[in-house]
Amino acid sequence: MTRTAHYPHPTPAYPVYALDWVSDDTLLLAGGGGATKSGIDNKLKLAKVSKDGKELKYLDELKLSNEEDAPMTLAVSRPTKQLITGINAASSSIQAGKNPQCRVFSYEDDKIAFVKGQQTIDAAWSEDFPYQKLTALSPSNHLAVGSTDNKVSLLSFPSLEQASVPLTLDSELVDLDWGNGGQWLAVTTVSSLLLYRVTVIEGEKSESSSSLKLELRQTIYPPSIDISSVSFRAARFSPLESPTPTIHAVLNANRAGKRGGPRKAFVCTFGVVAGPSKAPVTEEEKSGKGKEKETSKEKEKEKTEGEQDVQGAEGAEGDELGRWDVLVRREVAGKPVTVFDVSADGKLLSYGCSDLSISILDSKTLAPLLKILHAHSFPPTALKFNPSATLLGSASADNTIRTIVVPPSFAGLSAPMVLLLLAILVLLLALMNMLWNNQVADTCVVFRSWHIHGWATMLLSCIVITLISIFYAYLLHTLRRLDKTLALTLLADSRGGPSGRREHGHGPGSGPGSISGSSGGAGGGGSTAGTGLIPPIPGGYQAIESSAARAGVVKLSLHARVKRAGLYALTVALSFWLMLVAMTYNTYLFSSIVLGSFLGHVMYEGEIDLGTVLAGGGKGLACH
Repeated sequence: MTRTAHYPHPTPAYPVYALDWVSDDTLLLAGGGGATKSGIDNKLKLAKVSKDGKELKYLDELKLSNEEDAPMTLAVSRPTKQLITGINAASSSIQAGKNPQCRVFSYEDDKIAFVKGQQTIDAAWSEDFPYQKLTALSPSNHLAVGSTDNKVSLLSFPSLEQASVPLTLDSELVDLDWGNGGQWLAVTTVSSLLLYRVTVIEGEKSESSSSLKLELRQTIYPPSIDISSVSFRAARFSPLESPTPTIHAVLNANRAGKRGGPRKAFVCTFGVVAGPSKAPVTEEEKSGKGKEKETSKEKEKEKTEGEQDVQGAEGAEGDELGRWDVLVRREVAGKPVTVFDVSADGKLLSYGCSDLSISILDSKTLAPLLKILHAHSFPPTALKFNPSATLLGSASADNTIRTIVVPPSFAGLSAPMVLLLLAILVLLLALMNMLWNNQVADTCVVFRSWHIHGWATMLLSCIVITLISIFYAYLLHTLRRLDKTLALTLLADSRGGPSGRREHGHGPGSGPGSISGSSGGAGGGGSTAGTGLIPPIPGGYQAIESSAARAGVVKLSLHARVKRAGLYALTVALSFWLMLVAMTYNTYLFSSIVLGSFLGHVMYEGEIDLGTVLAGGGKGLACH
């Protein structure tokens, strides 16, 4: 992975819980001690950051009331030079029914000033009164506000007028994000990822605001990718142009796979893998009338056809996305991920982990590009790329923020290092030239008894070495097949079936272990009802990963271990023997090894494990 410069910046007596960039070199910070008598002030800060991230200078700070909550979330409107955050009022004010917790501040002329507030949380006072934890602003100036009581409010910006009926969720809300210029809203809970189609209804509000209609078009459940169940932590739309949306998501294991083992974290890319059904839909099927008169068999048939019809109707309108599945996934950590961000150009992903590290991934392949091992003393609380993705800012409750320089490229090797390696290679070739030979007569191959006296014995020796190289490729192939056979046998025995794969059906019977789609679900703004679940495509990523990933570590029988060990020992012995043949530095013998390796790979490596390759596992062609 690439190395880069990164710099810590202390924030004494100021734990930072949210940050965002107002420009490439100007950073907004939010945090504090909350409504306590700890003596730690609640503040909003504006800071100037040098291009190399080394220097940080505060431009302004706004102290907030210590009777109010600390700001825990930030969203920035760069055109209006305003920020939106969530700050609960003092307990006395809340009990009096006044809590304009969604607040707007301006930062024009490098001065932070309060503009207005709006109340979106309507709950009775208690010690664990809900607070605003998520804020997302769309390019079309609509604001999504999420609170700890698992409700999402939709507001117009900058008026802060209500734009839609609030969404009430049945599990913990963890993330909000707008996609495709504000036409899609991703609402992420620990148990599902909900995709809403957003339609602006003109003429129902004032010029400064508009009404929104939300229709639930897709529901994605956590896939089966680990021995223990996983839950969503974050999900963001990819800004890269695409005919259909692509979503990058973080999933954390709910528990360790085994006692004392790692609690894994994964990054997955979800995308559409098949188009929607085009079957026609009747008016009776749309309204759902007349189903009570059908027999149970007819009901089951109607259930299947109805789901396809709903998808087809929405597809005709251009709203239905189709069938979703995991496109790429990678295990990124042995501890839960706490923060996640996508660069504005969509090329980079970054995440902060409970192991105190900050990492950057390639958005297409999820290949690791950069990792800062000990970025903070406590787990990161905020993470954000600047608009041009040249700097990455992170924050933590340890009273520090860190600025990380994002390299312009992640080639892996610098120009001086490439030149050094080339020089070493030239030197090695010069030394080998002293030993390299085209000798035919009087050539000894490893053993004294294998002595070449002329062209006939040289040709025969080359044929034998080529066949041995092919046999070596066969041994490698056999060892992999043996492991696969043992794994499938053990998996089938443990599940009581030949494949162990869970079936995913349509309708309520499909559990959260599948990736599903909701079509026309109830949403804010008067959306229609009726949902259907979409199973993963047969033979897709789920078919490769779902059951096998849950198999865990299994102890083999003595017979199986001896068989594997015997094949492994024979493979090692043969590989070292071929190495000794290569060390004769004879052109003909060396060429025979290369030819045999080529033919063996063509003969025995005719398949590729898509699941392993896309997950970043396996050696592939990197190691012979």
